[in-house]
Amino acid sequence: MQKWPDRLQVNSEFGGNFPKLLTDEMRIWASYPFLGEKEGAAVYGDKGQIVIGNRPWKALDAGGQVLGDFSGNNDEAAHVQKFIDCIKSRNRPNTDLETVGHPSSLLCHMGNVASRIGRKLQFDPGNETFVDDADMRTG
Repeated sequence: MQKWPDRLQVNSEFGGNFPKLLTDEMRIWASYPFLGEKEGAAVYGDKGQIVIGNRPWKALDAGGQVLGDFSGNNDEAAHVQKFIDCIKSRNRPNTDLETVGHPSSLLCHMGNVASRIGRKLQFDPGNETFVDDADMRTG
């Protein structure tokens, strides 16, 4: 049995001198493409956007003019080989778990937790705990 919604939109707010908002929308069983892609990601900025599909990507300026694009394959053999090479050499891969995998997964998990409990949460990235939240305390 599935324990998460088919569609979920999560807004993550980042403070500081220049506050940022990251919106993540999950659409597991959506039968319609988004920006021409069945699966992938779109990143919007104040000067343009990039749409990343399973194989292709394209960058557009704020007016929608294509600045660059690429359509390759997603053959995982190259990724597997890179992983093996990094194990042998002890070099860090291009997208390693510590700097890319863990933080991006963490955002997804926090969104799922907030959805399950039905409210906004505040997170301390320094010690990776929810702030002043009795429901989130362990031990």
